[in-house]
Amino acid sequence: MTHLVLVESFAKAKVIAQYLNTSKRLQGKKFEVIATLGHVRDLGAKALSIEISKGFKPIYEVLPYKKKLVQQLVNKTKTAEALWLASDYDREGESIAMHLKVLLKPKCPCYRVVFTEITSDAIVDAFLSPREIDYNLVNAQETRRILDRLVGYKISPLLWREFRGIKGLSAGRVQSSGLYLVFEREQEIADFKTSKQSWEVTADFTGNPGEKTLLGKLNKTFKHKADVETFLKSLRFDFNILDRTSCKKYTSPSKPFKTSSLQQSAYTKYGFTANKTMSLAQELYEKGLITYMRTESTVLCQSFVEDAQSYIKSKYGEKYIKQNIKGVQKGAHEAIRPTAIRPVIENIGGDTRKLFDMIYQRAMESVMSDEERQVITYKISDAASNDDIYFICTDSCVTFMGFNIISSSPEDKPTNIDYIDSVVCRQVVAKQKWKEPPSHYTEASFIKRLEHEGIGRPSTYASTVAKLLDRGYISIVNKEGERVIECYLTRKKGHKTLIEHEKNVLIGKEKNVIVITDIGNKVNEFVASKFDYICDRKFTAHMETDLDKIADGSKKHLEVIESFWKVFSKSIMA
Repeated sequence: MTHLVLVESFAKAKVIAQYLNTSKRLQGKKFEVIATLGHVRDLGAKALSIEISKGFKPIYEVLPYKKKLVQQLVNKTKTAEALWLASDYDREGESIAMHLKVLLKPKCPCYRVVFTEITSDAIVDAFLSPREIDYNLVNAQETRRILDRLVGYKISPLLWREFRGIKGLSAGRVQSSGLYLVFEREQEIADFKTSKQSWEVTADFTGNPGEKTLLGKLNKTFKHKADVETFLKSLRFDFNILDRTSCKKYTSPSKPFKTSSLQQSAYTKYGFTANKTMSLAQELYEKGLITYMRTESTVLCQSFVEDAQSYIKSKYGEKYIKQNIKGVQKGAHEAIRPTAIRPVIENIGGDTRKLFDMIYQRAMESVMSDEERQVITYKISDAASNDDIYFICTDSCVTFMGFNIISSSPEDKPTNIDYIDSVVCRQVVAKQKWKEPPSHYTEASFIKRLEHEGIGRPSTYASTVAKLLDRGYISIVNKEGERVIECYLTRKKGHKTLIEHEKNVLIGKEKNVIVITDIGNKVNEFVASKFDYICDRKFTAHMETDLDKIADGSKKHLEVIESFWKVFSKSIMA
């Protein structure tokens, strides 16, 4: 008889079937692997589909386009030797496994298997150590779905009545809080008034020996033009080194990627949207090249750490290995990493390859030693000034490359720097700084803010941005900025006269930033006036924490739903 295995995608089904049916460790069992393509049932689409009076009992329906598949699976389950539920390793995947078990009603043994990478060893290991469905995870996902449905189905009709004729309006628990963050930033920018700030003073020095060029920055600023003019005119251009200190500066490698940091880095480096990044990562995961890409962990598994450090030691030397890294057991929640130190990469290129290389480099660097840099700081004062007014210069060089050796070029080599004994100043320049407005969010900075505020989780960041865009509540635009005049005052060595000149500069120019639309403003104003707690980031973050507690079994899901409904229902009736 055949063992029936259910996964979420065609790509995974093909690879997993090959691994299972060719493994000697599984003792010749025959496996048929079928893809469900995600969820097979959900809350009914045409009604609230939650029986509030019966303990918020959800009413599920098989998705219309999945009915034929479900019947096919029911028939196959009847003749299967065992049913293996291998949906994704997250709350949503656990929920899918539960729904399949309920619908298929297996008479044969039913197992839940989870894995964080699609490699032969990981898949076979998972099938040799199956577990039961984790109903804490199921309850957490179901609670999220119920809360989101209550908010959406109760607030959205109010929006339709308030803004008649505008199609596609809706409100959501997470999206409303996210929209309010965008609104707040827009308010900060609108309230900002461009203004001239203080004057900053810099000096161009040449150090001896070695004719080294250094840029010094004065340790004080000036508020008024007259004050900076007085200072510049008082200089004798007789500069001495008051003090010099040398120290070692250590730069540690970044942690391996988690979902949010991967989305942010991919946007910053390549301009990928969050949705595109997750789509590319899904492809890499299904090809067995990276571990599961929805995670909040930045810890690597111990076996990968050991393999990576062995490779680094053989290629670069033992001093490039970071000591005392403690990893987790393979298969536990871990960071996004490559599944192999020497991966076999076939049939991927372009943006997919860019993302893989970024993940690979980040993971390898994270187990390597720090970069070491020698930094010399000089305090340089003019004879006309008190010793408490001086220019600060820094000179530095890399003495040990550490993790940066991976991305270095052949000409990048550790060097040493020598102290300078005296300096000559060529010119001193004062520049009037403009105070610039706060920046709009980019997708990357918005996701970073969502994470910081605890709004949503890795699986929801990309979809939150997508929903706000789809509803027309936000848009992504380029901001032209504002032209201002910068004023400079320059005093050159050997000249007492100050040279004044102006420069027309552009401030506040931004590319691909998030702005709230007119309808977004209207919806936000309405929701904030009627349901202010829905927009409150602390309230939303608290709800996410409660969902986490349901997932780990420390809180009952019904308690969370009832607590929310007690407040929410009063707002609906108001």
